[in-house]
Amino acid sequence: MNRYPLWKYLIIMVVVLVSSLYALPNLFPSQPAVQITAVDDAPLDQALLDNIQQTLTQQNFQPKAIEQDSEKFLIRFDSTDMQLAAADAIKAFLLQQGLAKRYSTALNLVPATPQWLRALNAQPMYLGLDLRGGVHFLMEVDSEAVVSKNLNPYVRDIKDTFRNEKVAYASVVRKGDKISVILKSPEAITKATDLLKQNYRQQLDINVGPQGGAISLQLNQETLTSIKRFAVKQNIMTLRKRVNELGVAEPIIQQQGLDRIVVQLPGVQDSARAKDILGATATLEFRLVDEKNNAIQAQNTGRIPTGSKLYQDRNGLPILLKRRVMLTGDHITDAQAGYDENRQPSVTIVLDSKGAKEFSRVTGKHIGDAMAVVFIETLINTKVVDGKTIKEKVTTEEVINVATIQDQLSKRFQITGLDSPKESS
Repeated sequence: MNRYPLWKYLIIMVVVLVSSLYALPNLFPSQPAVQITAVDDAPLDQALLDNIQQTLTQQNFQPKAIEQDSEKFLIRFDSTDMQLAAADAIKAFLLQQGLAKRYSTALNLVPATPQWLRALNAQPMYLGLDLRGGVHFLMEVDSEAVVSKNLNPYVRDIKDTFRNEKVAYASVVRKGDKISVILKSPEAITKATDLLKQNYRQQLDINVGPQGGAISLQLNQETLTSIKRFAVKQNIMTLRKRVNELGVAEPIIQQQGLDRIVVQLPGVQDSARAKDILGATATLEFRLVDEKNNAIQAQNTGRIPTGSKLYQDRNGLPILLKRRVMLTGDHITDAQAGYDENRQPSVTIVLDSKGAKEFSRVTGKHIGDAMAVVFIETLINTKVVDGKTIKEKVTTEEVINVATIQDQLSKRFQITGLDSPKESS
């Protein structure tokens, strides 16, 4: 009869006991919960939680448990019916208080692991869509919008090139996915064609019309493919940050083909809310400040100077900016939140080669002038009208930073003056 030393049996027993202990969380079923997260660093304080609890109590909802941390409130319920009804009550309360834009409410299934197991860092296995359920999105890049955004800068550049080289042109306009150039003379056509081939041969297909009076330009296939790939990469980065609002433990966000993104969110029940959050878009614009005119006077009289546009900063104060955009967010390849040398929140911006070249040229001409950063966000806003819930797209534009251009900026630079690093998302 074979016998093993006692210490081997002890090791086997310890391994089995520890394994069983850390497998225990899988025996507890998931609980339906309502998750409330802050948008743009709105406070998640005890006063708000007390008001939500009071609202639930008044409507006879008894939460099983309420958890609070620095990022979210998590209210657990015994059944999905109570969860759904309580979520509606919370959303109605936030709408009534004018807080719907500041707080996000989502349905979720969360582990019911006891506190003593969580203290040991014992967590259940995370299941995919096939075993746990959830939502699956297939998102596609809007090719028409991508082409439109990328052609507009070419229109401005071509006009500037023609002016600098004294080419007589009648018009340079974008028509759909093409740029139409009308020249005033045969000599101008020849000179313009040479200039366009010299400067844009690698990015654009250049075709001279049969009559010789017009030139048609459009993005070539290589450039279009590169733009779509970059757009998908940017969207994947943004989606990963926005998924955090839904509290999904192990989301799947990956590229499919050239211009599609697959998003799988296990355990998420509220597909409409998930769609609203993931569908929100944000970008940045850099504009020069109109320092020659009075913004308060323009706001009071309603007379906006030609070539300028009236904005508001985050304190609600008016500010006049030039209509011409120095740089758009389409040229941003990376944005990393952090802190500057004074330990203040900042975002480090990295540009692509084309954006870096243009930004360097423009900022080099305006050293000593004030430049503003405009944050543009498009959200799905839900409101109640005559007892009916209506969803609409709302675009907000806010000046988040104004600074004097001290030096010629290029590929990598830093934005300061933010309330927190969270704004980079």
